[in-house]
Amino acid sequence: MAQTLCQNRPVLLSHSCARIGRQLHNSLITMRSMTKSLSGLPSHLLRPHTGRAVPPSMLSSVGSTFGHFPCYGAPSHWTMHGAGRRFHSQLASSAMDTTAVPSAATTIEGRSIVDVLKERGLVDAITNEEELRKATGAGPIKVYCGFDPTADSLHLGNLLGILVLVWFQKCGHTPVALLGGATARVGDPSGKSAERPVMDDATIEANSKGIEAILRALLTQRDAPVPGMLLNNLEWFAGMGFLEFLRDVGKFARMGTMLNKDSVKTRLDGDGMSFTEFSYQLLQGYDFVHLSRTYGVTAQIGGSDQWGNITAGTDLNRRILGTEAESAFGITFPLLLKNDGTKFGKSESGAVWLAAERLSPFKFYQHLFAVPDVDVIKFMKML
Repeated sequence: MAQTLCQNRPVLLSHSCARIGRQLHNSLITMRSMTKSLSGLPSHLLRPHTGRAVPPSMLSSVGSTFGHFPCYGAPSHWTMHGAGRRFHSQLASSAMDTTAVPSAATTIEGRSIVDVLKERGLVDAITNEEELRKATGAGPIKVYCGFDPTADSLHLGNLLGILVLVWFQKCGHTPVALLGGATARVGDPSGKSAERPVMDDATIEANSKGIEAILRALLTQRDAPVPGMLLNNLEWFAGMGFLEFLRDVGKFARMGTMLNKDSVKTRLDGDGMSFTEFSYQLLQGYDFVHLSRTYGVTAQIGGSDQWGNITAGTDLNRRILGTEAESAFGITFPLLLKNDGTKFGKSESGAVWLAAERLSPFKFYQHLFAVPDVDVIKFMKML
């Protein structure tokens, strides 16, 4: 069982939370009452928050108590663009059971992606909902989400962005994952009370490789209706000089709009912020412009704390490309929060990482298993 959990890491990340939540919701009270009567099953298995390690030999007992988790979604084609080269990679496939929960290869027809996301609590705000419904109803669009490589792994909070891309993919649209190889050298000030430490190029490159591996595993599925795309914004920023950026991008920015962003106001009311951080919203905004002009991307998604950066992109699209605001869309989803307002992607020992090298699959499972009853239904919908 332990070997299965490690080999099929994407299962635990994208689908098993709902399954674990369902098991927890239906049987938590019964399981607690069984603690004294179950022979050979330590009580800390029923209360994983104690932090005690569970021996691998006990996993068979866990499997017999909770049921085994089927595996979903073998990798398939992934289109990689970046750093001046383009190549196709065929990922290895393995036979996996896909009967219990629909895989990312499942196609949803006849439904608006907006309705699908709203039903699952994955919509916080949309720049122009009516026009987005028309655009997605008229045909497939390309939608992107950015991931800055500030660590060598994504964490549980990042999983929401990946899942929203997967839902777009199921509805026939093209998901685009953007690695922030350039923006990571600046640092996003959103949600931060102090400036991020500067990372060297070697660290950013290593982090990018780790995150790329996760995105490949989670966004590629056997028989996916639409192949995904992976890009790195270092490709277009590496050759752009400072004067060129000021001339081609900076002259379209308005200081009043930039200063009114919540992420900027919060920092200015505190210890202030550097010009480097202040310019981050322009870099992210230009990402949207470049993706629209070069790849035909028309929508950007991100967490609710990214609203200011996303609207900066839609505004730059209108100013630089002469595109009407209705043709460039921004969508935010709520942050993954528990009922008490704290982040679900955090644990006492730190972030809940998606990479097995940073956090064992069973500890990841324990974190999901310890979800309070009040949060189970919400997380079943979102995850």
